[in-house]
Amino acid sequence: MDFGISKIGVPHNLKVLEIDLDKIEAFVISHGHHDHVGAIVEALSPLSRKPRPVVVHPDAFISTRFRTSPDGKKVPIPGLKKGLIEEMKKINPGIIVPCHCTGLKAIHEFEKAFPTSFALNASGTKIYL
Repeated sequence: MDFGISKIGVPHNLKVLEIDLDKIEAFVISHGHHDHVGAIVEALSPLSRKPRPVVVHPDAFISTRFRTSPDGKKVPIPGLKKGLIEEMKKINPGIIVPCHCTGLKAIHEFEKAFPTSFALNASGTKIYL
């Protein structure tokens, strides 16, 4: 599921399309561009059945998009990293499972913030909920 760029687009579209998020077993964040994570809190907070896994690809923490300022400096466009841990704490996921090859920095950040929800895994790992 793509969480979109704004805080209102995805919740609105879910309502119009009559999509029941409570039937979704897990959510995946494939990358952290700002235009794909805008409504993550708005979409996940109202879930009636919690916890739900949120699987985050390691590249979600790589800032690859830039804008050029008037003085010629490249400025990264915000992605998931800034404020992600604080926002995820509001959602209070029951389990956080990093995808394969997750960078050590991201693993440690999630592990420290969610010591009872964090599940380290490797290729071929089976996690039963």
